[in-house]
Amino acid sequence: MSNQERDQELAEFIKAEVLRRRHVRSICPELLEIVKQTLIRGAQGMESFDRALARVLDSIKGRKLFEIVAGAARPMTLDEIRVAMNVQPVETHWKPETLIINGDALVRGCSGGLLEVDEEILTI
Repeated sequence: MSNQERDQELAEFIKAEVLRRRHVRSICPELLEIVKQTLIRGAQGMESFDRALARVLDSIKGRKLFEIVAGAARPMTLDEIRVAMNVQPVETHWKPETLIINGDALVRGCSGGLLEVDEEILTI
């Protein structure tokens, strides 16, 4: 599906949903149009998200990285990410030779730009 087709489909969906839900609360036609246009413009960001995901160099490492970051209770340091990425569920022994050397390069290469490293405190 092309970007233009996807945009059109999203616009049609948004218009239909706004019309379907207008009975919940009375709203003037001008405000209704503003809501529709704002939602349609906001949906354009999905293309940027898709492009960012396409920049992920290694989808297996990228998926694991996103899962680790999403499940973390707090921002993780680059060293914590390096160690977490090295843990394998079926492995019972630590293999230091497989530890990723550069955590910053890992984040940049496997996140497609969707994750950011805080340069001052080296957290994600």
